[in-house]
Amino acid sequence: MLTDRRAELISQRVQTVNRLQRMLSELVPGEVKLNLTAPQAREILSRRRPRDIAGKTLKRLALEQLEDLTVIDRRIKASDKRN
Repeated sequence: MLTDRRAELISQRVQTVNRLQRMLSELVPGEVKLNLTAPQAREILSRRRPRDIAGKTLKRLALEQLEDLTVIDRRIKASDKRN
């Protein structure tokens, strides 16, 4: 069961990172990294200050994805400690 749960978390992480990378590529073209981590995404987003409604909305959604990524990473780490 623990192995299945970890696999589910990893799958969620991949999907979340992909969504976040897509949003970041729209907000900051050319700065998206492969194997994006939560701290890297946080740093990229902290430098971006959109002025239009679309940009502000996209940044807000990217921050939500970043929150999700942080939670998923925490759960993966906890899962690894239990195994």
